Amino acid sequence: MRAVILAILAFFGILTVPPQTPKTLPQQTPVVKPNAQVSIGDKTYAVYWQKISHLTLIANFEKQRTSSLLMEECTYGANGGFYTTDDKPIGLFIADGLLLSSAKINATFNGYFVKKNNFALTREPPQEPVEFAIQSGPYVTTQTKLNIRNDTFARRILVGRSGSEWRFYAVTEKDNTFSGPLLSDLPSFLEELDIDEALNLDGGSASAFYSENGIRLGELTPIGSFFCGKHQQ
Repeated sequence: MRAVILAILAFFGILTVPPQTPKTLPQQTPVVKPNAQVSIGDKTYAVYWQKISHLTLIANFEKQRTSSLLMEECTYGANGGFYTTDDKPIGLFIADGLLLSSAKINATFNGYFVKKNNFALTREPPQEPVEFAIQSGPYVTTQTKLNIRNDTFARRILVGRSGSEWRFYAVTEKDNTFSGPLLSDLPSFLEELDIDEALNLDGGSASAFYSENGIRLGELTPIGSFFCGKHQQ
C-alpha cells in the first residue's frame, strides 16, 4: 500500500521519484507531420495516433527492456499503465490470460482497457477470462470534469475509441515531445478530435509511442508494460 501511495503522489507531482537510467538511450522523433494540432490557451499541441487491431500486452516491470528493444518484434506500440516504486502494477494487470495483479479501488486509476473478443474500456474490472486487461486512468469522456491537484504539463499517451475505430494517441507540445498538456485538459482534446472515450496511460518520461508512419517517441525512464501491435497476416 505504501508503494501505491508513493506512486500516486509522484503522479500528481507531490513527490519526486529519482529517474532511472534506461539501458540504452531512447530513439528520437523524426520530423513527421502530426495527425492533428490542437491549441489550448497559448500552447499548441501535436497529436499523433495509430489505429490498433491485434495487440499483445507485455509485462516489463522486472526486465525493464527499452521500448526500442521491445519494438523489434512489433509493427507499432505504446506503453501501458502506471507502476509503483517497487516495480509492480498499480492495479489489475492480466497478460496472455494470466493474472499478475488484482484490481484496486482508486479514484484516479478508475478505468480498464480490456481485450476479450473485442477491445473495451470499462469502469468495472472485467470478468475473466480475458486476453489482457490493464487498470489505469483517469477514464475520460468529453463530459468528464477533472480537478487535478498539482497538475503538470507532460506528454500524454491515451488509448481511445472514435466511433468503431480504436487508436493509441500521443499528445505532446508542438516543439517538445517530452512535454504536453495538463491532465485536466484531456476532455478538451477528446472534443476537438471526436474521441468518444479514452483511458489515460502512463505519460511523461515513462512513456513511449511508435506508429507505422515513423513516429518514434522513446522513454527517458523505464516503462512498466508495453502494448505490441501487429497486423494479422
